[in-house]
Amino acid sequence: RNFVVATVAFLQKHGFQGLVLEWHFPVCWQSDCSKGPDSDRSGLASLAEELRLAFEPAGLTLAATLSGYKEVIGKAYDVPRLSRALDFMNIMTYDWRGYWDGITGHHSPMHANAADENQEFNIDSVMGHYESLGAPKSKLVMGIPFYGQSFTARGGASEYGAAVSGPGKAGKFTQQKGMLAYHEICALIQKGTLRKESATTWRGPYAYGGGQWVGYDDTTSVAAKAELIKTKGWAGAAVW
Repeated sequence: RNFVVATVAFLQKHGFQGLVLEWHFPVCWQSDCSKGPDSDRSGLASLAEELRLAFEPAGLTLAATLSGYKEVIGKAYDVPRLSRALDFMNIMTYDWRGYWDGITGHHSPMHANAADENQEFNIDSVMGHYESLGAPKSKLVMGIPFYGQSFTARGGASEYGAAVSGPGKAGKFTQQKGMLAYHEICALIQKGTLRKESATTWRGPYAYGGGQWVGYDDTTSVAAKAELIKTKGWAGAAVW
């Protein structure tokens, strides 16, 4: 109750339009579903409902950013209750692939493909899963990453699904191994350090060179995702 009252006052004081809840994640703290209590699931739904009751008369918008992993979804979210309480839901449809898999792969593919070991790690599957649990299309927002997951490929391999030895080198500006901002990827391609391979119908583009490999989204793949949103009737897109 203290949080609800303080939040409404804060939003009104600064003239903000609303609040997006971002918790990574109820029950599954930092994606580990053994860390948090089971009561987190109902706790988040109750918090959203109490916020809704306070937000409506104040004319405020309420949303949440939710996981794209089905295990987390099943344990963390009471989707019907959240769907009623929230104005929209940003779904984290990215980070499905990374150096931790031991092979190169695109972290935000639109569709399933035999080249992927887990057929659930794609936008079609996860957004459809939320729909099956009761989330209305009109409230579902697809996440689009403006960064890439990067890898150090063994033996300088360049193909999709190649073995990796660890995360890619840190970027000049982001300074974090295993990821590169879109502008960093573009600069490396322009300099000839990385060579780009265009997207297919199921995944976004990737670039490689000097033992480095990165899967990301560019203007072409983002446009394809925009068309998918329109075709499916989802509410829109959120970028990270």
